[in-house]
Amino acid sequence: MSKFDLDVLHQTISDTQSNICQAVIVKEGKLIYADTWNGYSINDTVHIASATKSVVALSEGSQNRFLKHRAVQRNFAE
Repeated sequence: MSKFDLDVLHQTISDTQSNICQAVIVKEGKLIYADTWNGYSINDTVHIASATKSVVALSEGSQNRFLKHRAVQRNFAE
């Protein structure tokens, strides 16, 4: 994402999502993106309620699609 895209993302969340306080993306152990809203800092602890279920489901779905794609490529599945 470009700096402009990240600025637009930040402003859009600020303007429309009063319940979002932090977003952090880590890939292969490296911090890719971190931002905060509504007076929170990156070091604050937040209660994420049932968000974990959605994140796990999203990551599992992505992994399953990847594995099926690889299987089709190798003629193991149709």
